[in-house]
Amino acid sequence: MKISRKGFMKVAAAAAMGGVTAGALAACKNAASSSTAASGGEALYTPGTYTATVKGYSSYITVEMTFDESSITACSVNAAGETPEIGTKAAEELASLIVSDQSVDATTTATADITLPAVRKAANNCIQQAQGKAVALNENAGDTGDDWLGEAPEIDASQISATQDTELLIIGAGNGGMMAAVTAADAGMDFIVCEQNQTMGDTRHWIGAVDTDAQKAAGVLRNKLGALCPNHMDKERYEFCWIVDFPMYEIGEESGELEFCHNPFSMPNGGAEILDKAIAGEIDPLTITAFQYDLVCNGVELSSGAVRNHDPEIMIKAFSLVRLGEEDVKKKFPAMYNAFCYGAPPHAGIAPGVDRMVMLLAGEDSIREIIPFPMNKNAQDLMMGAPSFVDPKQLEELNILCTKKEEEEVE
Repeated sequence: MKISRKGFMKVAAAAAMGGVTAGALAACKNAASSSTAASGGEALYTPGTYTATVKGYSSYITVEMTFDESSITACSVNAAGETPEIGTKAAEELASLIVSDQSVDATTTATADITLPAVRKAANNCIQQAQGKAVALNENAGDTGDDWLGEAPEIDASQISATQDTELLIIGAGNGGMMAAVTAADAGMDFIVCEQNQTMGDTRHWIGAVDTDAQKAAGVLRNKLGALCPNHMDKERYEFCWIVDFPMYEIGEESGELEFCHNPFSMPNGGAEILDKAIAGEIDPLTITAFQYDLVCNGVELSSGAVRNHDPEIMIKAFSLVRLGEEDVKKKFPAMYNAFCYGAPPHAGIAPGVDRMVMLLAGEDSIREIIPFPMNKNAQDLMMGAPSFVDPKQLEELNILCTKKEEEEVE
């Protein structure tokens, strides 16, 4: 009698609990009955070759098995569409073990959590065919109870705070998830990326994610992966778009308190009414957007502007949300506040970045390439030798006092 390694473990467990008894022998017999028979027993299989196909991780997997009357004599698998170093390799290893162990439950060291169950399913299908049982020859593994996603959880309606429709839901903001997001964006799909963690894994620190503390790294994601995605960025064309609805407020990374996100003198969308609701606690201040706009071309910000908050009353309300009262505003921004008190009309503006426009026209990736005397990464102008040392007489003329003493050099 032949027995798989899994069956042997059952016998060993029974023996450890009370010796090799009738119960242990029964466990041994049950473990081997699906693929082998005792010498001289009734034939288990109808000799021949049988095939079955199921859905794997990224492709359909076909298993072909050959039987004689009492054993599996050959097993081959076509999993070429799976991940080569993980899925395909694991499938081939399992196919070999099925023959040596005479069981689809053969233990493998591989960790292909989707491919391996699919191979076992197809192998079981072949065994059932050899045993004369009616089975589907080409079964989709995702249509059965062995679905790797498992059963849908039961969720009470009271636990659902919001619903949102999307064409594609990407689970996990790791390398694979971000590549999926870039591909979906390239295809013009409506998608959502969900990330459970609040911090990024070590292998993902340069990518950034959605809805995590690394959200500000989304620009790095665009620059890194967008350029690598075929046909995603065409430098021979100029594609323009307007970016609007910027957040008015954010939670400061260092202070942990509400702060202005960008330009504090921008008019909030909704004006005084939306600010009153935030002050009264009726809405979250983080949901307030500013009347700001950026003009972007090929992923490069060319111009930035906003509608000015020209009403002193609205300005005071906007600043009160960040813990600054009217006297604080008068003291910190006297010129702006006093000017608007005379009744400035509604107005807006925009600041074009001419250097960035020239950069795009020249086909360069950095404005340093089109500025005559660019500063280095230490903010030094090497041509002008700036910044340079200032002598005490110059400081005295400007009434500037330096309180930090230079450390004496130790010889």
